[in-house]
Amino acid sequence: MNVEICKDLTFDDGLHVYKLHGVTLPSVTQLMKPLTDNYYGDTDYEFLKNAATRGTTIHNSIENYWLFNVVDIPHEYKAYMDAFLKFVEMYKPKPLATEVRFYHKYLYYAGTADLICTLNGNDNEVWLIDYKATAGIHKFLTRIQLEGYKQGIESQGITIHRKGILHLTKTGKFTFDDEYDDEHDSESLEVFSALLTLYNYMKKNKK
Repeated sequence: MNVEICKDLTFDDGLHVYKLHGVTLPSVTQLMKPLTDNYYGDTDYEFLKNAATRGTTIHNSIENYWLFNVVDIPHEYKAYMDAFLKFVEMYKPKPLATEVRFYHKYLYYAGTADLICTLNGNDNEVWLIDYKATAGIHKFLTRIQLEGYKQGIESQGITIHRKGILHLTKTGKFTFDDEYDDEHDSESLEVFSALLTLYNYMKKNKK
């Protein structure tokens, strides 16, 4: 199932560190930290920790579904998987790659994309989809995240035609937000580029 587009990229799951030929690369998540800290900075630590655990568990269960065609998830998160299966039934995604680790060939940042696929039998339109199991979706953040992913993946020669967020909820329902398809999402690209510039500047001038 997985297409290894960046075979030289390694990832330490415990430390959440990407390395290319032994050199650490910043992740999209790391680059976006000034924005996420500003938004989530006052959020209770235990709440964020529980949300991270939930997200990881659901992502792993979805990956097992793609790889082994099995549904295996703790009971407390079953509704999220039910929502995912409803999406599969309705949109009929055909995975081209799942949990895709990538790095930007020229800007040297890394990340992991949830799903690259086609939908509803349209093999001429490649989608980049990110799963979310949060209470709500903050589009100003997800738009920048998806654009960072898109730019990195496309630098490796893979064309992404459209982007979307699959929001899975505890009620067993889903929403699929496909309003991320501006081919030239200039504002998001501008912000992401600024975040990368800021990261590089701070790293260069680190005390």
